[in-house]
Amino acid sequence: MGSLRAGLIATQIVGMVMNRCIWQVGDIATLPADTVTDLLAPTIQHYLAETLPTKLGDG
Repeated sequence: MGSLRAGLIATQIVGMVMNRCIWQVGDIATLPADTVTDLLAPTIQHYLAETLPTKLGDG
């Protein structure tokens, strides 16, 4: 389950980097760094500490 959690966190961070730095999507590209942290922190905290679904698809 640890690698799943790490992968989920990576998707959040890489997605934000892609939107801010590569594609420079709208307001996301110009948000202050502390605002980005405030927005991403609850999701990353969820992936680190909360219960994930026990049923993860058909596989």
